Amino acid sequence: MYEKPEKKCSNEMLPDFLVIGPPRTGTTWLHNLLSSHPNIFLPTGKQIHFFDKHFEKGQSWYKQHYRNASSKSIKGEINPDYISS
Repeated sequence: MYEKPEKKCSNEMLPDFLVIGPPRTGTTWLHNLLSSHPNIFLPTGKQIHFFDKHFEKGQSWYKQHYRNASSKSIKGEINPDYISS
């Protein structure tokens, strides 16, 4: 099983991956599937909209969505709207 290496930098609470795909291509299914994995953390609510609607709120706002993730979790965000932004 994959184990995430320890991080020692200030970006620790940023996501490790983004899923960006057009609407209606299975992103909700993928979100549900990944959310059920014990080593993957996805924020509550599928779409944070940081890069297209909330960028001016800053990185600290974005990191707040990942505050409940363990340090060993693989963190991600799924947002099909980013592809059309």
